[in-house]
Amino acid sequence: MTGYSQHSRGVEGRPTSPHCRACKDAYNAWQLANRRAKGVPPKNWGANERKEIIKAYKYHNPCTDCEQFYDPVQMDLDHVVPRSETHAVRNQPIFNLSWEEFWEEMEVVEPVCSNCHRLRTQSRRLGIEFIPRTGL
Repeated sequence: MTGYSQHSRGVEGRPTSPHCRACKDAYNAWQLANRRAKGVPPKNWGANERKEIIKAYKYHNPCTDCEQFYDPVQMDLDHVVPRSETHAVRNQPIFNLSWEEFWEEMEVVEPVCSNCHRLRTQSRRLGIEFIPRTGL
């Protein structure tokens, strides 16, 4: 069973795919060629651009609550109205949106640091008003 795709969820060394690697590669190439012929972009089209836009947004904007600047990896994008969340501004789902939906989603989020985001979430769960501590 060496010519088959293995996955960590395979049971007792059995392949998780009924197709050998060569057939799967051939199918993927055929599918990509058909998508290109129809003018359909790849599924992750624009993924790198969107990642860079989100990273730059986090870099150039301070935390909405504590007004401090942080590294983009320390920043989250919090939905202004949590119940209206249709998509999460995270790596995977945001790339399945059209560019128009992406910009609409970016309009309903605020940049907040990880600490303030946790405090906001906790206060929402408890049903109390969150009062940010600024100017520390």
